[in-house]
Formats: sequence, structure tokens, C-alpha cells
Amino acid sequence: MSFVLAAVAVAATIYWVVRTISSPPASFDRSVPVVPIWVSWLPFLRHKVGLPPLGQDVIFARYIEPRLRCTGMVVLFFGGRWNLLCCHPAAIRQLFRGNGGDDDLFAKSGNHRKIPGAVISQLTGSNIISEHGEPYKRYRKLLGPPLRMEVDYISLNDSSQRLVKVLALRASDKPIGINAILQRFTMDIVCRNIFGVDLEFLKDPPPLLHSIHSRVKFHIFQPFALAFPKFDHPRWSYIFPGRTEARTAVEAMEAEVEKVLIAQGSDSRMGKIPCDMQAEFEEGCWTAQEVMDNTKILFIAGHENTQNALNSLLMVLATHPNLQRRLRAEVRSVFEGGAFDAPIVGKDHLERLPQLMAFIYETMRLYPPIPMLLNRRASSDTIIHLFNPEQNSSHAITVAAGTYVGWHAYGLHRSSRSSLWAPDPTSFRPERWGSTTREIEALARRAETSGEYIPFAAGVRLCAGRKLAMAEIVTALVHILHSFQLNMPPGPAPSLTPGGLLSVHNLYLILTCI
Repeated sequence: MSFVLAAVAVAATIYWVVRTISSPPASFDRSVPVVPIWVSWLPFLRHKVGLPPLGQDVIFARYIEPRLRCTGMVVLFFGGRWNLLCCHPAAIRQLFRGNGGDDDLFAKSGNHRKIPGAVISQLTGSNIISEHGEPYKRYRKLLGPPLRMEVDYISLNDSSQRLVKVLALRASDKPIGINAILQRFTMDIVCRNIFGVDLEFLKDPPPLLHSIHSRVKFHIFQPFALAFPKFDHPRWSYIFPGRTEARTAVEAMEAEVEKVLIAQGSDSRMGKIPCDMQAEFEEGCWTAQEVMDNTKILFIAGHENTQNALNSLLMVLATHPNLQRRLRAEVRSVFEGGAFDAPIVGKDHLERLPQLMAFIYETMRLYPPIPMLLNRRASSDTIIHLFNPEQNSSHAITVAAGTYVGWHAYGLHRSSRSSLWAPDPTSFRPERWGSTTREIEALARRAETSGEYIPFAAGVRLCAGRKLAMAEIVTALVHILHSFQLNMPPGPAPSLTPGGLLSVHNLYLILTCI
């Protein structure tokens, strides 16, 4: 029987490959270059033959960037289907704002709609980030205002001091792993500031939610599930029993989220969100699953994106010692006092840290935490108009209704088509942002509006948690710069993650207390 089932699975796979992925559908504009399908499966293929993964920077440079030179767009196989991937400012503007500000033209369509039944769809569900239309309006009405509230800097400073204590205990002349510590720090922030619950993630051992979430990430990002999401459905569990373990891990995470975030959420200012969601459920406006899905996504996105941003920021600091010294001097000049006095960061300090702000914006330009996202679907036939300044010519790309369209922030931020970053878009130059915080913020707003800077997306779907994320990053960096000298260990340069969020893969640093 097992032989028969295996044969059926192989036959079904071959049929699906030939029918679905031999080439993009005829509805795709043939003037847009196509990235070969095997590029999307490289992590799976290299894993199967025992080769180390390639970083996203390498994959982009080898297989995507050369094809972008034609139109600034490519056709890419991802998530079980062919997609249109935009890396042109004009396309980004239209993608985020549609025609005349009509956000419905390219509607959000998350995993639960794109690959229903996959484990990652079970994890994310219907939420404020991936929904559109009536569900999104309900979620935004409730969650938008508290996410945009003034930041509680007292809590941010307290969590940053906890981080410094953990790092100080590990600081020595030997490299220490940074990723897991940053994950616990950002989890501490999101639980205290969004859910009003202090689970003390930076204590040993960390709470159960931390280990469960790590198990979920291990299963979610398995190369097979990413390469063949269609076969991640429960109907195939008898052929791929390992995916049952993945679903069990998600269910365990939901049980813990219900226990420590939903049930324990405070009605204080910081814990307003879980209580408001529960009130909507009790009034019949939200379902229990909607409460669960939005709680999960606020916890996941609320810590993972910031964690990966901090990962890249610390890597850049460690590889640019002169910049690190200048930033430390700026921090010390703003926060006067002895070397052992912990700084207390507040909103008013941001204007006095222009070099630090420019460093953050430039690093997130070159290393956007979300490098690529393909979660929008054309609601009707349309045309994307592109302009090539080098050739002084225009080009129109036809997009058929139902086509999934997305953006590539990593490539966009390094594109020669960007007038703001030319003539050296791939160079690390924090000074390009300006000399005052006001100039820096003005350039960031201008770049978002022009479709040339999207680490927090843009348009009407600009990240609601941006204010908290930036305050968290600034506060953490001030405390770290004030307390430690960061150095890269000897050896080859670290590689970037092979897929998913962008950061250094297994970052190790040498920290010296100062």
C-alpha cells in the first residue's frame, strides 16, 4: 500500500509540475523577464544534496537582478504560483496606491487565501496585515489607534537595560550568538508594550512561549514546505507525516498564546489591545479565531521584524569601527554622566541623535527586514506604467485580473532607477540622509511617497507599528553603544539568511564592556 501511495504522490507531483509551472500563464506580459523556476527551489535543492544555503543577497545578484535591468520587474515562481515582482519605483507607487489612490486595485491577499491549508496559513490566518476589505477595516478600526499611541519609553528603557545585563554576563573575548538574545529582547518589548504582560523573556530559562515559537519557526521554514506549499495541505499528511508535527507545534503555540497573552492581557494603557479584542468577541463583532489570528500576528510581526533589523544594525556597527566610535561619542554627548550610568532615552532625545538616525535609515535601506513580499492580487485588468530615466522612455506592463503582485525591497533600495540613492545606490553612506533629524525624517517621508524606500511598506498600508519599532531600535542601540564595544570575530564574512526575513544568518559578535 505504501508503494502505491508513493507512486500516486510522484505521479501527482509530475502532473502538477508540468501543468502549472512549466512556464507562466499566457495572461502574463511577455515583455517581463522570467526567473527560472528552479531558482525559487534552490534552498530545497541545496538542502537535499547537502550544500550550504545561499544568502538572499547572492540569489538576488545572480538570478534576479540581471533580469530586472530590462523593465524593473520579473516574473517569479513563489508560494505555488507565478507572480509579478516589482522593483521599480513607479510600479511600487502604483502597487501601494492603485490608480488615483484606489487601494482595492491590488488587494492584500495573505497566505490563508493564497495557499489555504498550508501550515503557514494556519499560523497567520486572517489578520490586520494580510486582510483586505471589510475584515481589514474592522481590524484597523480596533487595532490601528492603540498601535499608533505614544510610545512608553519607560518600558523600552527597562527592557533595554535587561538586554544589557544579559549581554554583559556573556561579554568576553569569545564570540557570542546574538540572534537568540535579540529574539528574547524583542519578545519582551512586544509583550509589555502591546499586550501589557511582562513574561520576563530575558530571564533564564525564558518562558514557554519562546521555545514553542522557536519550534514553530523550525517547522514553518522547512525547505520542502517553502518549495512545494501545495503539498503542505493536511490531505497529504499520510505522505509527509512531518507536516503533522508542524501543525501540532502551531496548535501548541495557539494554546500558549491564549493562556499568556489573550487571557492575561492587562486593561492598562499598554494592554488595551487584548482587552478590546475580547470585548469585540463578546459583542459578536469578532470571532474567537479572529482574536487568535490577530494576537498571533501582533506577537510574531511585532518582534521578528525588529529582531532582524537589530541583527543587521549590530552587524554593520561591528564591521564599521570608525562609525561605531562616532555614534558612541554622539550618544555619550547626549546622555551626560559617567560611563556606568545607564542612559534614559526619551522622545525628545531623537532630535539630538542625527548620526544614529541616519545610520538606522541607511542600514534598513540596504538590509530591509522584509526583503520581498508577494501578497497582493490584482482585482481587475490594469496597466503598470514604467519610466526608464536612462533611456528616457516609457513602458507599459499589462497585469491580468487575479495575478499576484509583490515587491522586492532589497532590490528596490539598491536600484539605479532610484533618483534618491544615485549614483551609488549599493554603497553604505549614512550621510546621504542629511545632517539633522528633521532632514532625515523629511527624506524618509519623501522616499516612501516616491516608492523608493519601503522597509515599513507605504501608502495606506504603512506599518501601524512603525513608531514603536523605531523607538525600540533607537533605545536598544543607545544602551548597547553606551555599554559595549562590538567587533566581528575573525574569519569569513557572515552570510545572509537564505529566505524569509533578511538578517545575518547565525550572527556572532565579540562584545567588550566599556
